[in-house]
Amino acid sequence: MSPAHKFAMLAAWLEGYAEGLPDYCTNEKFKIKEAAELLMEVNRAARWRAEAYKQAGHDKIELPWVGLTDEEVSEIIDREIGFNSCWGPEEAFARAVEQALKEKNQ
Repeated sequence: MSPAHKFAMLAAWLEGYAEGLPDYCTNEKFKIKEAAELLMEVNRAARWRAEAYKQAGHDKIELPWVGLTDEEVSEIIDREIGFNSCWGPEEAFARAVEQALKEKNQ
């Protein structure tokens, strides 16, 4: 299933969910419908951008590489491994994986 189709399905689900709310939930209904409209707008923009890239002869949308900060690496290691050490093998491993992904996606 394409991302565009997933966006459309999620937006439709949100619309249906909002319609099923009781009448006294008008504020919530409005916010949920607004979120569904925003999803569809993002979907349209993404499809337009993909088509523009395709017509320009590009295979895919090229986004600039954004690496992880040292703080983000530490947070991930702390969350996934359960401790936060000084820069050791875990951080070096994380940077090696990040570099491999960067090279693969260029």
